[in-house]
Amino acid sequence: MPRMQGNKLLAILILGTMFVALFPGSGETSAQDVTPPMIVDATVATPVTGSNYTVQALVSDDSGISYVRLYNLYFKIPNGTNGITTPQIIPMSSNGSVYYATFWVPDNAIRLFYTISGNDTYNNWSITDVISRDVEDDKNPVANCSALVSLNLGGSWTFNGSGSTDNVQVGNYTWHLQSGTTSVYLYGSQPSHTFNSSGTYTGSLTVKDLWGNTGTANFQVNVLDTEPPDADAGIEVYVVAGYMAFLDGSASTDNEHIANYTWSYTANGTARFLYGVSPSITLWSSGTYTVTLTVTDNAGNTDTDTVSVVVLPGEGEEEEGGISWWVYALMLMVLIFVILAIIIVRM
Repeated sequence: MPRMQGNKLLAILILGTMFVALFPGSGETSAQDVTPPMIVDATVATPVTGSNYTVQALVSDDSGISYVRLYNLYFKIPNGTNGITTPQIIPMSSNGSVYYATFWVPDNAIRLFYTISGNDTYNNWSITDVISRDVEDDKNPVANCSALVSLNLGGSWTFNGSGSTDNVQVGNYTWHLQSGTTSVYLYGSQPSHTFNSSGTYTGSLTVKDLWGNTGTANFQVNVLDTEPPDADAGIEVYVVAGYMAFLDGSASTDNEHIANYTWSYTANGTARFLYGVSPSITLWSSGTYTVTLTVTDNAGNTDTDTVSVVVLPGEGEEEEGGISWWVYALMLMVLIFVILAIIIVRM
């Protein structure tokens, strides 16, 4: 009996071995792939405003890839949360193990956020962390301001560059004013400046965006001096005929600068002119002469004032009756000596 049982066991073992040899798959449970795909972002380019952008990924899996998708989450824009309110789901095409997808970058984007997901043939799923990239802006802003400004000397003007535009955002406003050797810089979209010197100022507004792109607009400022100077010809002048005297206009004033001093008078029926703050004058005939001072500032504004020049008779010049002035002077001196002599004698 034991012998018969041993043969039965051997027969079962042989039959089992043959079945496994003929049907190898029926003797074990099939293995299930549980490993998700491996995804690596391989994008090297920088996104640029107003252009297409291609994202690339390296995707691999032991059992094969079913599909890969790009989730374009949103674009960040200045003073806002995003430029795309809902994610864009973009199927990625493949070239071997390289997957790629192309989309449009808005003009006002400053940063891009996206992620990449993939499924294998066993429906294993994986997704990358959120990837962010700065968006490069290669477009220049456009500067805008008033082309011509006119105001009076001493006035204040508020410039306005708020009409300047950019596809993303203007980040800096620089104003430059130049008049001769005077150079002035102002900053901000609406700066103010007081002009204390008349003349023509050439100006430029340079606007700069967040990426350093610039735009420039030129303008001109005309500062007008409409206030006349105040002429002062000085005090009355006394001089002997034939001797030199000096006029004095140094007390004349102007809100900016007096550019010219002109003195005019008439002698012997002829108009005569002198120039400068304090010119010399020589008159050969006794009498009273009226001299007019005209002062002119840089803007051409003028004012006048007069001064009297009293010319006393000189040597060789006779008063009425043919007696020279020095005779009267000599007689006066003699009279003074006589009076003094009498006083001394009585003492």
